[in-house]
Amino acid sequence: MKQLNQNSTNVLNRMVGMMNGWCIKIDNSEGGFLPVFISINYEDDKSKVFVMGHYSSVDGDILAEPEMHFLFDVCTGSYFSVYYRQDCLDVEQNSARIDEGGIISVNRLLQAENTEFANQWLKNIKLQQNL
Repeated sequence: MKQLNQNSTNVLNRMVGMMNGWCIKIDNSEGGFLPVFISINYEDDKSKVFVMGHYSSVDGDILAEPEMHFLFDVCTGSYFSVYYRQDCLDVEQNSARIDEGGIISVNRLLQAENTEFANQWLKNIKLQQNL
């Protein structure tokens, strides 16, 4: 599986480090950009799954703009994209299936594409949220 690049790993580590408990909302853009939400979806001694997303509300429905899930390998300190969702485009992609922090199957091409997107998205978030 393709892991996030070092710059993206640093940004994600910084945001995760800001968490106080199981989730955080980061909104440093003074309304210029959507806030970023990060939460822990799963955690054990070997791995964690983080959910990160921008969300908006349309007619009372919460929409992911987008949302991604990242598997964090505690031993290596690496993040791997495993899920992507963009509600306004009606896209939902499981690039890797995991169960209790373990990888069951991987669509390597899709996982690599989603990792490239995540690398660019985290670069943008760093700038947008003044991280």
